[in-house]
Amino acid sequence: MPITGAIFDCDGTLADSMGMWRQVVEGLLVKRGMPVPPDFYERTEPVSLHDGCVMIHEEFGLGQDAESLYEELCADVRAAYARVPLLPGARDFLQELACAGIPMVMASSTPVRELRSCLETHGIAGFFKDVVSTEDVGGRDKEFPDVYEEALRRLGMKHVICVPEQMVMDGDFPTVVSPNPENPEGFYLAVDIAKKEGADFILVSDPDADRVGIMVNTGNGEFKVISGNQTGVLLLD
Repeated sequence: MPITGAIFDCDGTLADSMGMWRQVVEGLLVKRGMPVPPDFYERTEPVSLHDGCVMIHEEFGLGQDAESLYEELCADVRAAYARVPLLPGARDFLQELACAGIPMVMASSTPVRELRSCLETHGIAGFFKDVVSTEDVGGRDKEFPDVYEEALRRLGMKHVICVPEQMVMDGDFPTVVSPNPENPEGFYLAVDIAKKEGADFILVSDPDADRVGIMVNTGNGEFKVISGNQTGVLLLD
């Protein structure tokens, strides 16, 4: 099964930058000599940088307006990216994929300008076909599929179909008996759509995306589950 593309996040995947975010966000208050509320970062972290700046401006009066505060924060982010290293092995892995002719796209909740700054600073921008941010696709966070669907489109994969009922975040998982991709019962909504659309295969994951389940079109309109062992053989083929 040939790999036709790869999607990378930036923070904690390529750059060792997870710890910098609290510093730069809280730094908006620290460099003004203002106390940092205990929950300050936790309240800003789930939203986009722009929306976080709107919230901070309205609550603390920082910046001439939210836009100027956003530009200040983005400048701090670019400076912070220049100070953090790449994770061990990241450059070599990107080089290996590039040598194999595998196109790559970066998908992140960080704005594109700042992502490109990180890539250029560390000399890895040339590995990527494109860069996409959640801010480009309506601002919904990476918990939602929007940014990944756009990344797939930019890799040339135009026929990715999602189950609409399962695009709504709900920890009770009301659309399945069990959110375990090893249980065929979890595929029933996807199978209906796959049959209607004539899909080649179905891919599902568990809530934290560390397990996947696969069904393939048998050619007669039905879909068959591929076991973990069978998937491993295909990956090695």
